[in-house]
Amino acid sequence: MARAQTNGHAKEQSVSDLTAQIDALREELGALTQSFAQESVQKAQAAKSTVKSAAEDTVAYASLHAEDLRNRGVDAAQDAQAQALDFMKKQPATAIGIAAGAGFLIGFLSSRR
Repeated sequence: MARAQTNGHAKEQSVSDLTAQIDALREELGALTQSFAQESVQKAQAAKSTVKSAAEDTVAYASLHAEDLRNRGVDAAQDAQAQALDFMKKQPATAIGIAAGAGFLIGFLSSRR
């Protein structure tokens, strides 16, 4: 038989008492394990939800600013085109001279290897 110390006195415990205590400990351990597992699942779902929300916010923010930048780029290109056309209308000889010079320079640089 097993002996256990309680308040300095030895008590005899039966095998069935020890088995009952071990079973109770197993049940408590099982309940704790299940509780931790459920809490872990809940925290993982909360984290997943937070990350998904942050990702959606980031995509929305990027889309908004990409559209803004796209519009600015189109506006800048249209402004440059309008300025070039205006310059060509006001000073056609100068525009032809600049185009010829640029063509000559590009041809000169591309022919030299």
